[in-house]
Amino acid sequence: MNEAREYHLHVLLKEANGKEAFSESYKIALRDTFVSNANPREHGFKNHVHSFLTLLKKNTKPHVRQSFKKFSIHVVSYGMNAGSEINGDRPSLIFKSDDSTK
Repeated sequence: MNEAREYHLHVLLKEANGKEAFSESYKIALRDTFVSNANPREHGFKNHVHSFLTLLKKNTKPHVRQSFKKFSIHVVSYGMNAGSEINGDRPSLIFKSDDSTK
């Protein structure tokens, strides 16, 4: 059985002007197979960090509300999921319109 190894994780978030916004250190225990797995389609620590950083970058942009029409197809990012759940960007069918006038 693959034993867990202890790691120290330090999170430091800075604002655009360089001012420290958040700083915290953690001790975490992870299996070596989870840490070393770099396959982009599989569950692994590097993929979780990459997904988190991608979401941070997306959240820095101003939010623009999009309008979707019923039965249109759009590409949706499902992020990094565990197990047999869908990962990444996939085409998705819109079943309900977000237009409040209808």
